[in-house]
Amino acid sequence: MVTEYRPQVVPLVGDLTSDGTAAFFTDAFEAVPAYREAKREALRRIGAGVEKDDEADMEVITGGTLRDVMRVEATLKPLYREIREFTNARRKLHTNRFYSFLKFAGQRCSVLVVKGDHDDDYAGDHQPGRISRISGCQEICGKAVIVDGLSFLELGFDQVRRPRCTSALDEVETRRRALKDFI
Repeated sequence: MVTEYRPQVVPLVGDLTSDGTAAFFTDAFEAVPAYREAKREALRRIGAGVEKDDEADMEVITGGTLRDVMRVEATLKPLYREIREFTNARRKLHTNRFYSFLKFAGQRCSVLVVKGDHDDDYAGDHQPGRISRISGCQEICGKAVIVDGLSFLELGFDQVRRPRCTSALDEVETRRRALKDFI
C-alpha cells in the first residue's frame, strides 16, 4: 500500500506486540513444541482434541467443545508466555515484521508510530529509540510533531487523563505559530 498509494505520512497507531487476541499470538504458542504437547495431553485427559485441517487451513475440534479448548489454552498460556521459545516465535511472527515494515515505509515517506495499550505487555518490543533511529520514522507518544508542515499531536488515553496534556497542546500551538511565521 505504501508503494501503491505513496502517502506523505503513515501514522501507525498501537499494539505492536499484541492486541491480546491476534493470530500471531496464538501461532507463537503453537510454535512451541512443549506447549503443543501440554495442550494435546490436557485435551486428551478431558476427552477433547484439536486437529489441523491443512486443506481448510484451520483447526477442527475432535471431541469436547470450544469452551474446553479455550479453558485448556487459558490455563497453559500463562505458563509458556515467558519462555524463550515463545518470545522468539512471537518476535519472528510479528515484532520483527513490524520493524522491517518501518524500515521499508520510512524509506518512502514519513512514519509516525504511537504506542498501543498492549505494547508494554512484552519488555523490549516497543522501543521508542529504536523506532526513531529508523530513517523516516518517529515515535511520537505524548509528543507534538510537525511533518511536512502539518502538526500532529499524539493523545493516547494516558496523555488525556494527565494534566500534561494541556502543555502538549500548548506545544503544538507554539510550533504551529512558529512554522506559520517562518513560511
